[in-house]
Amino acid sequence: MQAAHGPDKATKGMGTKCRDSAAMPLSTDCHAKQHRVGWISFAAAYLPGDPLVICAAYWRAWPGRVAWERANGS
Repeated sequence: MQAAHGPDKATKGMGTKCRDSAAMPLSTDCHAKQHRVGWISFAAAYLPGDPLVICAAYWRAWPGRVAWERANGS
């Protein structure tokens, strides 16, 4: 599994990744496919909804989120 950083334009700059809360786990193959086809095409073909909504659900469900946010000032 790899962290696939979603299409979060609010926190992503040129050559940078978006915030960790806008990431979802994808297999190595799916992550590579997402990079090849782009988020819009990948989401349309493989996801059951908006990628950022899915990322937010994973972030809220992550058991280590509160400790991570405390340690990183989020």
